[in-house]
Amino acid sequence: MSQGCSLGESADLFGGGSELSRDALAWLRTLPAHLEIDLAGVRVAMWHARPGSDMRGIEADETGPALRRQLLDRAGADVLIVGHTHDAFELVEGQGKIINPGACCSKIDGERRPATFGVLDLPLKRFRVFRAIDGADREQEL
Repeated sequence: MSQGCSLGESADLFGGGSELSRDALAWLRTLPAHLEIDLAGVRVAMWHARPGSDMRGIEADETGPALRRQLLDRAGADVLIVGHTHDAFELVEGQGKIINPGACCSKIDGERRPATFGVLDLPLKRFRVFRAIDGADREQEL
């Protein structure tokens, strides 16, 4: 049986998130930096922050149509799934989308925010965000 991180260690690693075992952390380190896949005829790319950078996130309110198109083209995707900022959003550019499901754990400026997860319905490209604690749909907020 694996030993989990202490609450303090996991808070440092994940900004106040839940505990992960050493085995889980080791497994996460084996994952590729990004994923490109065709699902139901839709080209989907996943990056932690944005194509070409794991540390430069996408801010929804600072990402106009030209940058949206550039990011989708760089990813070679119809749907680009990103994270890093912990802010759930859906940006539409033509037939393409850039989406962020939020964060499974999030602490910004010392304040915890509700954990969220996203569901992408393919091939429709319908994206919905839910609160992790109770499954409530956050669609109205996007």
